[in-house]
Amino acid sequence: MALRTLGRMIAARRWVVLGLAAAAVAVAGWYGNGAASRLSTGGYQDHSSPSYQAATALSHRFGVSPPAVVVVARATSPGATVSTPAVQVAGRRLERRLAGLPGVVGASSYWSVSRSDPAAAAGLVSRDGHYALLVAGLKGSEQQSMQEATHIAGVLDGVQGPLSVQVGGPALVNAQITARSEAGLARAEEIAFPVVFVLLVIVFGGLVAAALPLVIGGVAVVGTLALLRAIAAVTPVSVFALNITTGLGLGLAIDYSLFLLSRYREQRAAGMDTADAIAAATATAGRTILFSATTVMLSLATMALFPLYFLSSLAYAGVAVVGLAALSAIVVLPALIAASGRLVDRASLFSKSAVAGESRSWRSIAAFAMKRPLPLAAAVAVVLASLAIPFASVHFGLVDSRVLPPAASARQVAQVVDTRFSQAQASAVDVVGTSARSASRARTAGLASYARHLSTVQGVAGVQSAVGQFVSGRQVGPGLSRLSKRGIGTYLVVLPRPSYRESTTLLASLEAVPSPFPVRLTGVAAQLHDTEAALGARIPLAAGLIGVATLVLVAAFTGSILLAVEAVVLGALSLGASFGALVYVFQQGHLHWLVGPFTATGSLDATTPILMFCMAFGLSMDYELFLLSRICERYRSGADVTEAVTSGLAATGRLITAAALLVAIVFALIGTSGVSFIKLMGVGMALAVLLDATVVRALLVPSVIRLGSTASFWGPRWLLGVNRRLLEVD
Repeated sequence: MALRTLGRMIAARRWVVLGLAAAAVAVAGWYGNGAASRLSTGGYQDHSSPSYQAATALSHRFGVSPPAVVVVARATSPGATVSTPAVQVAGRRLERRLAGLPGVVGASSYWSVSRSDPAAAAGLVSRDGHYALLVAGLKGSEQQSMQEATHIAGVLDGVQGPLSVQVGGPALVNAQITARSEAGLARAEEIAFPVVFVLLVIVFGGLVAAALPLVIGGVAVVGTLALLRAIAAVTPVSVFALNITTGLGLGLAIDYSLFLLSRYREQRAAGMDTADAIAAATATAGRTILFSATTVMLSLATMALFPLYFLSSLAYAGVAVVGLAALSAIVVLPALIAASGRLVDRASLFSKSAVAGESRSWRSIAAFAMKRPLPLAAAVAVVLASLAIPFASVHFGLVDSRVLPPAASARQVAQVVDTRFSQAQASAVDVVGTSARSASRARTAGLASYARHLSTVQGVAGVQSAVGQFVSGRQVGPGLSRLSKRGIGTYLVVLPRPSYRESTTLLASLEAVPSPFPVRLTGVAAQLHDTEAALGARIPLAAGLIGVATLVLVAAFTGSILLAVEAVVLGALSLGASFGALVYVFQQGHLHWLVGPFTATGSLDATTPILMFCMAFGLSMDYELFLLSRICERYRSGADVTEAVTSGLAATGRLITAAALLVAIVFALIGTSGVSFIKLMGVGMALAVLLDATVVRALLVPSVIRLGSTASFWGPRWLLGVNRRLLEVD
């Protein structure tokens, strides 16, 4: 159905459309109300990777898994250590209490392990003897584990006789990340809606028109929450999909509403009645919205190519909320405009709204950009390329306790373990042999020779095995029987030196050591290595698909090959500058005063650049298509290149800037989160949107089109035919 006809039908049957929309939103709100409780944390590992399979073998065959709960107990009495008799009694009592709490399995501590395995107990006592560790697993789902860890912390944290106790561990880290993320999101929403509404009032000069984009955003967000709950019933969905839903849903609803409302007001100013103005706005802005939404959805959908459910679930949320925002803007918004009548047309608060007619200031900016296009384009390109330079030194890592603020208890526990316990079992590399043959070889010299050889690898502090403990090629302790099971296999524990705990070079060196049976490596460093490999293997495909899809859509939309290439190249240049700024700030630790407190870990979360690329590139095409739609309209109607660009930018400059500012505010508020990788995403998206919608659209696009002159609008005959059919669909 042609968009113009659709707009006219919606205007005529506005109350039917609004009634159906209200019913759909009510059902979605009822069903999606419990979505957050069904979402998960984690999802940062490739389940087909060697490290994940090795970790699974450790868990299933040996009953060994990373402890979900880590409890730090400190002897508080003057002169007392964890070996003091009274402290030992209190420690064993604490262990029994931990073991008796709901969901706890396999609880152990320094005090129990020291009796049966003194060598293993060395990793559970601090170097000064004042701290001891208790560790335990948790049964049940990831969500249950987080709830149980939070309960355990509430029960055990505090003074327990001669011990001061604090609970941490991966399950509590996840729980506190989730809690702080949800609290930050709620706070951002509370601030974002009134702030955005005030700015929309300034943009439109009226209360009714300002309220409509927020209504469309609400429809998109509520509908997406219902879809996420349904998806979570069949596959894991990350809790951080909520952040994407809010940011993109509100942001794009504002963009699309501004585009359509501004067109509607232009048609009304030209003398059309309400129904004709709605039909014309739906036909023109609606087509731009459809192309924009398709481009953004394709960009976000590529995240589903990556074998991490963290990214794939964000793809589900992103595609859903963008699609619903576009559908609501094209169907629900025209009905709201028709129902509001003249109230939408009024700019009673100001003499002139920010989206009325062409802007003299933006006409002057366009003229400046095209006066000396080559020097200006070269200068801006050099500046953007310079901003991208820090990205060349990017280093990736995995999400850990350091994403939490220093006051978070789970982070404090992790810091104590990392700084006071010498063997750092949490950073160990487990070398797993899963065949029955490896169990029989545990009684031979083959395993001892292998362990001895591993201990000589640069960066290795020591190796534990079933046949002995080795340091620098020498046996320094007896074998640990827990590392081998007859008929199941054996494994070795490689303890890295502090500076090698996340070293991929160490992993390569360990894999190069000849082993007496097939082995796989697991642990934090191995997981990071496999995650980077899984992401890196698919980045070219994802980037290629995004680039090709964008080229095709922009070329079809404009009828021009050069404009499509320009859109992709300038979008990539803008993103490169944003990524470089993120490395400078969040990896290298600069500008705390500007973005708020966070811990610079020397790395970026490995998934964030991918997420930002897909989101920011899609949003950049949103503004690109809106600008090009006006420029191409002017050019096809007979204007020369200079006038087409000047008039197009003058008509859209204020609107694009207003839309970008509003979207940036939404993401910047998300960036106030106390969780550093969410802060990174929010700040990064705000920066990317502002940079793209101002510097790139105001200076680079006009100057590049002017350099191309009439060739900028050239396209082969078949492409012009496709473009003509699309433009004449109404």
